[in-house]
Amino acid sequence: MQSGGRSWEVPTGRKDGRVSIGSETRSLPGANDTVAVQKHKFEDKGLNTIDLVVLAGTFHFNFTSLIVFFFFF
Repeated sequence: MQSGGRSWEVPTGRKDGRVSIGSETRSLPGANDTVAVQKHKFEDKGLNTIDLVVLAGTFHFNFTSLIVFFFFF
């Protein structure tokens, strides 16, 4: 460590799997899906409407923040 401060080992690597299969992304909610379609896709994954609102809302909030950042700076 160049700063001379404390350090520790941090485990790395994916925790969700070791193989990515492109065809599995078809079941993910799309940006142009209706609310009904998104709810259905979330339910298929064992998630509920609250999960949909939290996850979709977080994405839109972060995306909007990024646009505002680039607009002002």
